[in-house]
Amino acid sequence: MPHIIPLRKYYSNHMELLRLPYFWEDDTEMNHPNSSFLMDDPKYHVPGLKIFNFHPIHIVLNSKEMDPYNRLKEKINVKNCSLEELEQFRNASSVGTGSMFEELIKQIIRTDEKRGSTISEYAMKWNLM
Repeated sequence: MPHIIPLRKYYSNHMELLRLPYFWEDDTEMNHPNSSFLMDDPKYHVPGLKIFNFHPIHIVLNSKEMDPYNRLKEKINVKNCSLEELEQFRNASSVGTGSMFEELIKQIIRTDEKRGSTISEYAMKWNLM
C-alpha cells in the first residue's frame, strides 16, 4: 500500500501509542496470489514508509511458499534443529525470502544516504517530530 505513515493513537488517560504499520511481511507475501520476491518489482517502489518484516526461519529456508515450512514443523523441532536438518526443506532456487532479504540489504548499502533503520530507530525519529 502506498503512502504509509506512522499513526499516533491517543487514549482517554493521555496515553499515546505510535503505530508503525508493516509494508511487507514474508509469510503474507507467500499467500499473495501475485507474490514476488524480487526487489525490482514495481510494487516495492511506491511512496511512503516501508517496514519489511522477515522471519529468520524463512530467510534460512529462502521460503517462497509455506508448504515446506509446514512439513518441517511436522518433522523437526524448529527451535532446536541444525542447519543440516533444515537443508532438505530449503528452497534451492534463487528467488525467495532469503534472496529478497539479501537484495534489500544490498539496496540499502548502495544508497548514498542511510535509508535503512530498525523499528526502534524510526520510532525515536518520529517521536522527535
